[in-house]
Amino acid sequence: MKNQVIPIDIFKKYCHRDDYKTIKALFDEFTKIHNIKNKYHFLSQVAYESSYFNRSIESMMYSTNRLLEVFPKYFKTPDQAKHFSYKQDKIANKVYGGRMGNDKKGDGWRFIGRGFIQVTGRYNYESMKEFINFDKSMSHFIKYIETERGAMQVSCAWWEKNKVDDLDSVQDVTHRVNGGYNGLKKRIDLYTDIEKCCKPYEKKEKKVQVKTKNTQVNVKPIQEQTKVEPPVKKPKGFFARITTWVKLQCIALCRRLGLS
Repeated sequence: MKNQVIPIDIFKKYCHRDDYKTIKALFDEFTKIHNIKNKYHFLSQVAYESSYFNRSIESMMYSTNRLLEVFPKYFKTPDQAKHFSYKQDKIANKVYGGRMGNDKKGDGWRFIGRGFIQVTGRYNYESMKEFINFDKSMSHFIKYIETERGAMQVSCAWWEKNKVDDLDSVQDVTHRVNGGYNGLKKRIDLYTDIEKCCKPYEKKEKKVQVKTKNTQVNVKPIQEQTKVEPPVKKPKGFFARITTWVKLQCIALCRRLGLS
């Protein structure tokens, strides 16, 4: 179904903040998503990434155990992880440094996830800055996408540029957004719940039969359509005239005798 608007009640439920109407207005302003199913994907993914639209900056506050769970590729043992526990800049530089265009010292921390969809890495920052025609410095761009407006704009732009609408399943969309499958079960639950809640609002498409160019319609000339036969006057016969004369004579006789 195309061009279906997500109802405000849905934003109220999945945007855990008092100004949910503002978030919906920003989404309606910046999104170029037309298919309703793709809108479900966007809302479920962004709600997960941003803690229901409450976070536009990635938190790197990980305990030792969480580092081992979330970043097992970079932290192999508890002894190794404990040296990074709750040290956000060190964690970011460890897991993001040397990739996604982060080729300078400190880039991992500088280009942590921002925007509601958590755009991450120097390469993605530069790409999005150019894509939305942001003509100020990178420092200004970073501050902008931390705002509500910037967070929504960059999220919609990232979604469009990375052609996420071409994907169908939650698994594929999650991999495109996350680069892996972190939180897949929760993302699936969110998508399913949003779809279920939106069902009553979905418009039923009307099936309209359209005649093709080759269809021929036989139309009678207007003269034939409006032709009306004149009424036929039936001539009165001799018997009818005699009957009328007799009636008149009877009426006259009754008057003379005073019977009428």
